[in-house]
Amino acid sequence: MNNFLRPEDIKTIIKQTDSENNIFKNKKIAISGAFGFIGKYILESFLLINKTKNFNIDIYAIDNFITSNRDLKKFYDQKGINCIDHDINNKIDINVEFDFIICLAGIASPYYYNKYPVETLNVSINGLKNMFDLKHNEETKFIFFSSSEIYGDPPSNQIPTKETFRGNVTSIGPRSCYDESK
Repeated sequence: MNNFLRPEDIKTIIKQTDSENNIFKNKKIAISGAFGFIGKYILESFLLINKTKNFNIDIYAIDNFITSNRDLKKFYDQKGINCIDHDINNKIDINVEFDFIICLAGIASPYYYNKYPVETLNVSINGLKNMFDLKHNEETKFIFFSSSEIYGDPPSNQIPTKETFRGNVTSIGPRSCYDESK
């Protein structure tokens, strides 16, 4: 099932982040959009850290499988991850106080956001709010992801695109449901 990953990439991620990985020791982490492209790499990285360093990271992987493979739930359940089949557009109640909340959920593929434009808007707005509403404390770290798609079509002198670039998007174009909601 993990043929979607390149094991050497996971090892590189762990090696390059080794000095920072201690912040995850004995932590509880919620990840929305956990079974998407980036989410699977994050899950595998945390699993490898748990295995090689015995970090006891408690992972809650949340996804509605609108654009990912539902078979991944069983695959990761068997690896000890708390897999939750849930649409984060709806309030989610997990009786855990999280140390990290990672919001990866979003429909960034043009094929899918054109097929699901309202769902794309909702996950970036309502889903984000519902992730904020998970139990946390003042020390909890909230990490929000989006793709470079949010910048629209930056001019060549803005690639790679810095966070300070204000974007070049249209609010009525075919990509606007993703761009504007993020």
